[in-house]
Amino acid sequence: MHTPSPGGEHRQGEGLWSPAQRRRECGTLYVMGCKNSAMCGGGINSEGYMDYRKINYDEHADIYSQYRNESKRVISNIVSHAKETEIKNVLEIGCGTADYLYVLKKMMKFDAYGFDRSSEMLKNASIKNPGLMLTNGDANDMFPYENSKFDLVFSINVIHYIDNLEQYFVESYRTLNDKGLMLTVTVSIDEMTENICRYFPEYGLSNSKSKGLVGRIVQVMSDIGFKNVHTTNSDYEYKMNEEDLKPFENKAFGWLKLLSDKGFSEGIELMRRDVSNGSCIGSENFTYIWGRK
Repeated sequence: MHTPSPGGEHRQGEGLWSPAQRRRECGTLYVMGCKNSAMCGGGINSEGYMDYRKINYDEHADIYSQYRNESKRVISNIVSHAKETEIKNVLEIGCGTADYLYVLKKMMKFDAYGFDRSSEMLKNASIKNPGLMLTNGDANDMFPYENSKFDLVFSINVIHYIDNLEQYFVESYRTLNDKGLMLTVTVSIDEMTENICRYFPEYGLSNSKSKGLVGRIVQVMSDIGFKNVHTTNSDYEYKMNEEDLKPFENKAFGWLKLLSDKGFSEGIELMRRDVSNGSCIGSENFTYIWGRK
């Protein structure tokens, strides 16, 4: 996922937070609970946290398909790490429009399976990325596949939708072949939150409960029986242009739909200003959690 970082201070006034106010609001005042309805989007729950389960991906599918694509850095990391494994059958959990699965299949020549609970996301996937074996399924339930079927099971930015990590990784373990490779890719929380919150302070709500998530994943995987559980990271920065701004303007990232109207409009105004003056720096910050059956 691409995330913006501002290159300079913003002018105050016009109802906008100052840089200091935005940093203070992000992940500190907000995580105590969202009490002001004018400041909180419909995706904020009673505890003051973003609730990703409220995103309707059937309604979101067309925009997602148009503006979201795979990251070349993530693809490169997966291919490099999996090169010592014989890969014949691959499963992507929560595949969405299956951009990653499609590109990996073309590069690595395997039989590609994926499931997602959104029928419209799968419909878009069949048009955008044909030739994959996709089906409906919920990653919070039993996976719709037999035991020991896959050489690689992976998910990308899905783990924050999972209610029960133990069940999720038990199912992943069950569907993997012996010595099969498990991969969870998620955004690097601290870097992501710091960057995005400078424009959208409410984003801090989405990650307040994610602190320590990587450590919990490593522990759960080890307890279940995965071997050689370890993490890697990839980080990339670039100067954002008008094209890079479009996914944000069109709310192609699901978390943008959970923001208040005020929070979104103010953040987009600041981003547009920084893109126009060349000071908006985008970044990709991913953490990879690996393990073998």
